[in-house]
Amino acid sequence: RAQALTHRGWSMRQVGALPEADSMYQAALDLIDPPDAAPDEALMALLGLANVSIDRFEIARADSLLTVAAALAEAMDTPAGQARLADMHQLVAQNYAAQSRFSEAEAAFDQAVRHGELAHGRVNAAQMMIVNNFASFLSAIGRYPKADSLFQEAAHISVQLYGDTPRIDRVAIYHAWASN
Repeated sequence: RAQALTHRGWSMRQVGALPEADSMYQAALDLIDPPDAAPDEALMALLGLANVSIDRFEIARADSLLTVAAALAEAMDTPAGQARLADMHQLVAQNYAAQSRFSEAEAAFDQAVRHGELAHGRVNAAQMMIVNNFASFLSAIGRYPKADSLFQEAAHISVQLYGDTPRIDRVAIYHAWASN
């Protein structure tokens, strides 16, 4: 039941129904008491609430939710826990970026990359997205050399995962995009 409410909250958030999404995530958490009874479900609901809070610019609430989520995820010493920590650190980074706290956002992205690699390994589509998100953030704040390095890393992972086809040269596409 809690998982169904979390999925419903995600659907509500996707269509912009933030108060309804908030209610769904909160109801899911209310069903999971204590949170460590179903840590993965509790984490999903906490991260959903944090997303909604960021969307509503409720930064202090998001920060508080992410702190609780971090403690719960740290207690889950599994690949799933590491994956949730990677997700959580990306949310923390977005939260800091929304507050123009760029050095803290960068540190959170570093943590996301580290936990993502522990969860997924280095060559994995999820890890490629984490690295790409970090690179996009760095590019947006003008940290081009480090962004370039991370974009190249993401492109390298992509080639390892999907191959380098003659029709699509991902690195050339990236360089064409980066030069604009």
